[in-house]
Amino acid sequence: MPRLLSSMLATYKKLLSQHTLKVQSIQTAILMGAGDVIAQSVVERTQKDYDIYRTLRFTLLGSAIGPSLYVWYSLLDRIIGKNLASTVNFSLIKLEKPLIKVAIDQGIFAPIFLALFVSTTSLLEGKGVDDLKNRLKDDYPDILLANYKVWPGVQIVNFSIIPLQFRVLFLQIIALAWNTYLAWRLNLIKPELRSTIESNTNF
Repeated sequence: MPRLLSSMLATYKKLLSQHTLKVQSIQTAILMGAGDVIAQSVVERTQKDYDIYRTLRFTLLGSAIGPSLYVWYSLLDRIIGKNLASTVNFSLIKLEKPLIKVAIDQGIFAPIFLALFVSTTSLLEGKGVDDLKNRLKDDYPDILLANYKVWPGVQIVNFSIIPLQFRVLFLQIIALAWNTYLAWRLNLIKPELRSTIESNTNF
C-alpha cells in the first residue's frame, strides 16, 4: 500500500508539472461536483429529486475555477514573494508575506470571485435578471460572511507551508464541505416559495 501511494503521488506530481492547468481544472471540477452530490444526497435529500444537471453545472464551474485560482496564486507569489516553511517550523516562521497575501486574497479577490460565482450560477441555470438580483441581494452577503468565517485561517496555512502547485488541491480538499454549503445555499428554497409549492401540490 505505501508503495502504491508513493507511485500514485509520483504520477500526480509528474502530470501536475507537465499539464499544470489541465490537472488544476480536472481536480477542481471533480471536487466541486462532489460537493454538489453531497449537498443533494445528504443535506437536501428530503426536499427534492436529485438534479444531475445541477451537479454538471458545478462541475463545469470547477473546471474554470481551478486554473483561475492557480493563476491568482502565481500572481500573488510574483508580487509579494514566496515564504514557505516546513510544518515543523510553522510556528517559528515570519508570517508577514502570508498575511499580506491573505489580506489581498480575502479583501479583494474573494468578494469579486464570490459575486461572479453567484452570478454565473444563476446564468447557467437560465434564470432571469430578477433572480440574479435576488441572489446577489439575499445569498451573496450570507455567502461572503460565511467565507470570512472559514477561509482566512485556511489561507494562512495555504500561503505559509503549501507549495504553489499544490495550493489549489489543498484548498479544494478543504473546500469539499464549503462546496457542499455553496451548492445548498444557492439552491435553498425560500420559506415563502416552499409554502407556495406545497400549497400547489396539495390536492
